[in-house]
Order: sequence, then C-alpha cells, then structure tokens
Amino acid sequence: MTINHERRKIGQSDFSNLVGIETVKFEKGDVVLNLTVEDKHINGIDTVHGGVIATLIDNIIGATISSLVSLPSTTVNLNIQYLQPATNGKLTARGSILHQGYKLVTGEGIITDENGILIAKGTGTFKILHSKK
Repeated sequence: MTINHERRKIGQSDFSNLVGIETVKFEKGDVVLNLTVEDKHINGIDTVHGGVIATLIDNIIGATISSLVSLPSTTVNLNIQYLQPATNGKLTARGSILHQGYKLVTGEGIITDENGILIAKGTGTFKILHSKK
C-alpha cells in the first residue's frame, strides 16, 4: 500500500471520502473541512456519533499540519470535548497549530454547525514521520 501524497496534501484520503468529509479550503495553515450529516452518521439516540466527530477533529488537525509540513504525520494523542449534540445539516471543521517542534506538532480543531454553534473542540498531538537515514 502506498500513500497518495497528492491527496494527503489536500487533507483527503479514501477513509475521509468514505465518511463523507469534504475539503473546502486547503491553504498554508488555513484548512476548512465540511461534513454533511447523513443517516449513516447518526447513532441510537439520533445524534451524530461521537466517533464521527472525533474523526472530523483528527482529520482537521492532521490536514492543517499537512498544509504546513511537507512530511507525513500520525496521531499520537487526541482529546475531544463534546459540547453540543449535532443532529443534521452541515458541520464545519477548522484547525490551528498550537505548537510545532521537530518531531511533534500539537493542534486544535473546532467543529461548528450551520448556525455557528460550537459542537466540539479537540486537541491532538501528531508525530512528524521523518525518514530514517
């Protein structure tokens, strides 16, 4: 299996496509992802499943890192705060970098609904995968 570097550069993967995550904006340090809520995202209590929210936060932080760093990275820690349930419509994710070192980058992701209501917020630490010489 090979990494598709072109898709990674714009924050997309087969998994992102499967979930339904759309890259709206991909510029250096400024990435926006959207997810239109579908039946497949809804859990047993008729809200968006927490795993979908976590996936969106993981993806926005990773994509924001990819927009700044030319090397691949992988999640080593992810913390999510679920603030409001989402049930339908479009969710928007935005990311920012809190700290960037040589090996580790820590970022933050926020998810809002169509009305600008904060649905969830998370932080993640990612390891930069430098090639071994």
